[in-house]
This record gives sequence, C-alpha cells and structure tokens, in this order.
Amino acid sequence: MMRSNAVFGLADPTRVLRPLREYPLVSSLRAGRFSWRDISVATGAIEPEPGAEKPLESTITAAFQETDPGVLADLRDALAGSLKSLKAMAAVFDDRAGYGTGPDLTRLEKLLGEMLKMIERYAPAEGAAVTAAAEAAPAANGFAPPGAAPGAGVPAASLTAVHTRVDALRLLDLVCAYYERAEPSSPLPLLIRRAKRLADKSFLEILQDIAPDGMTQAHSVTGVPPGD
Repeated sequence: MMRSNAVFGLADPTRVLRPLREYPLVSSLRAGRFSWRDISVATGAIEPEPGAEKPLESTITAAFQETDPGVLADLRDALAGSLKSLKAMAAVFDDRAGYGTGPDLTRLEKLLGEMLKMIERYAPAEGAAVTAAAEAAPAANGFAPPGAAPGAGVPAASLTAVHTRVDALRLLDLVCAYYERAEPSSPLPLLIRRAKRLADKSFLEILQDIAPDGMTQAHSVTGVPPGD
C-alpha cells in the first residue's frame, strides 16, 4: 500500500510537478541558473510572474554552453530514463489491475518530455566543435569568446554558413538580444520569436498559425484530411 501511495503521489502537482518546473536544468556562474519555467517564459510558452524579468534566450544559450557537457548528458539520461519508467508503470497497472486503474501521469510525462526537449535544443552537440554561433551567444550577454579581449565578440562578417537548425535558432536569439538592447522600440524581436516557434512545425501547422482561414483550401490541395 505504501508503494502504491508513492506511485499515485507522482501525479501530485504540488509535491512533484511544481518542484520539477523550478528545478534548474542548467547552472552557470556567469549566465545564471535556468529551470523549465525560466525557459518557458523566455520562449513565450508561458507568461512571466507579475513584476518578474523575462530571461533572454541568448542568456540561456550561454548558460548551456558554459555547463559541463557530462552534467547535461547525465540529466538528459535521467529524464529519458524517468519517462521510460513512467510508461512501464502505466503498463503494469493496465496488465495487473485493469486499464485506467493507475494514476494519471499524463502531466508528469508531458513535463519531463518538455524538459528533455529543452536540453536537446540548447545543449551543445556531443563531441562537436564550438561553432561561431555558440561563441557569439556569450558575447551577446557581455561575455567574450575564450581568448578574446573583454567586450569582444565574433564579427557577423566572419560567419559564412549555418550548418544546423540549432545554430540558426541561436543566431536568431542573438538578433533578438541586439534589438532589445539597441532598439527597444523595434517590433523585430516579436516577429523573430514567432518565427522561432514555427521552426519545428509542419507546413500545415505553420499555415494554421499564420493563416487559419486558408486551412480548408490547403487540405483540399494537399489531400490531407483535417486533424492529420
């Protein structure tokens, strides 16, 4: 019974979900500590608390760049393992006690999955060389690349190509950071952040976001039924 109570306690939003949302996914002496909530606020997924300052994605990127890759790999593995265990728990309840008899762990699974995606999105690729975009991310927050003079950054003219989606998104973060700092009245950061949110979506999902009135015609042309 005690073990059963512990399993059902995993669905408790106060004891489990809230602490996880506040748990730091990354910690840097210079850039700071950032949790699921901080990153969600920075990307516009949730609204900041009243009076709270909205973190910059470029600062979050810098924090990930300055964190030991081994620490990030361990956290990534722990999250992936936890998700696997949750699915196994649900299967055990379904098999031994009947379908739907176990705790509703949907919200916990969703949260752990989002945390895992955040690490995969911001963490440097394992074994990859530091790219110019990665070096420029700390510079946007007042940190120079290793060996550079204080206040120095990576000139945009030195960038000749973007090789991955991750690098492209990081560069968009830098553009946002520049306009927010140098031209705070510019609407470009809002437009760029919207473009970033569409980066991982399909054509139809993008169309639904920017031109929902055209969805019927799009489904007719592509032959894809609504909802697919």
